[in-house]
Amino acid sequence: MKTPFVGVLLMAVASHASAICYVNSNAASDGSGASWSSPFHSLETALKDPACNEIHVAEGVYTPEPHEVYAGGNHYHLGSFDVPSATKLIGGFKGGGPNPDARDPLTYLAILSGDLDRDDANSSTTNIDWSTGDIRGTNSIHVITLNGDDTPIDGSTVIDGFIITGGWGRWETDRPYDYSWDEGGGVFCSAKKTGAQCNPQLANIWFLGNFASDGGAIANVATDGAQSSPRISNCRFHGNVAQHYGGAIVNDASGGTTSPNIENSTFDSNSSEVGGAILNAAGGGQAVLFVRNSTFANNTVHGDSAAGAVLYNAPGHDGTAAAFLDNVTAASNSNQGTSAFENDGTFGFSTISATNSILWDSESGTEVVETNADSSEFDHSIIRDGCPASANWCSTVFAEDPRLGLLSFNGGNLPNVLPAASSVAIDNGSDRALDCPGTDERGVTRLQGAHCDIGAVERRATDRD
Repeated sequence: MKTPFVGVLLMAVASHASAICYVNSNAASDGSGASWSSPFHSLETALKDPACNEIHVAEGVYTPEPHEVYAGGNHYHLGSFDVPSATKLIGGFKGGGPNPDARDPLTYLAILSGDLDRDDANSSTTNIDWSTGDIRGTNSIHVITLNGDDTPIDGSTVIDGFIITGGWGRWETDRPYDYSWDEGGGVFCSAKKTGAQCNPQLANIWFLGNFASDGGAIANVATDGAQSSPRISNCRFHGNVAQHYGGAIVNDASGGTTSPNIENSTFDSNSSEVGGAILNAAGGGQAVLFVRNSTFANNTVHGDSAAGAVLYNAPGHDGTAAAFLDNVTAASNSNQGTSAFENDGTFGFSTISATNSILWDSESGTEVVETNADSSEFDHSIIRDGCPASANWCSTVFAEDPRLGLLSFNGGNLPNVLPAASSVAIDNGSDRALDCPGTDERGVTRLQGAHCDIGAVERRATDRD
């Protein structure tokens, strides 16, 4: 039988092991992290404390602590927020005053910045890099690192309610080469050995002005049978740039599996040479991408190899690359006379499937280009060129102008593209449960009319052109 003292002690230990820790960079002094009245100043302190299973972060600016890496006989200054497995990192709290638990991530901005020396263009004002042109000096190669090798990262790891900005994931000539430094300026989600996984939940995050050689905002990397498959919801990707592949996101399945699930998100004004918004690539592995209720607008590709302003889907070395798009709107993405969607099956199995989606991009070039692709299917969708000649199957595909408005805030927390009241998108979608989710990207109930609307937005009678 336990004595009362032992029972109290065990309760105290259990409480400490599952503690909520509090962080506020604007607090008058550094505290114990046990409450808003005594918060940690440093987010790194909370992340390194094993008792902090859930971390509440107040509005403010947070940069990783620069640290030295010794390699090749030299010291190199790097920095990243390393988020442990099974940690809930929740931002957007007021953090002070009479109601410190008040939370609104778009009012109480919790900014995770890669600006290590605080000299980026807007460091004296907003501390947000709206474009990679705002980056100056020394910035973190990844603002956040999620490493699933030693302890698997599953859905119990949550990052919710932040602005992630100013990451610079690019190898420089004064650093020893490590290819991981080239990927994921905002978030590097990595699993590189058998049984490893990096499958966190990323929600209500604005990825702004991050740069990398590949995957400006996020790199999902899986090798050697591992898995990197985050769930991404209610996020905005704006102004992110990749030098080569995946302006916003690169899925890199080199012998592993990447299967991210993206929903209710907006990708706008991202850029790269290949895959202006997303590169979905499998080098001997499986890259299976799911996108639902999401908007792609004003993304671009550039350079001699420019292709896939929205998506480049490419297996390699007998890999599999598959992309499934449901209730997606792609509009005004600039393909430089090439393609908005590229499905390249030259070195493996590739497929693209689009249902209830609008693919209506730059008039130059072709909407969907397929090279040695294995299959593609388009159902209840609007495509600028009509059913692609190379498609395996098309059903109820329209080539009529959907009369889309400009990218703007039409309700909800993210910008999107609204079809006109007279658009062919209205009431012409598939009503099957798997094809027509219960709400649109804004959270508006579907159906508003006789049938599901095509695209990311379900038009209401109160919406105005």
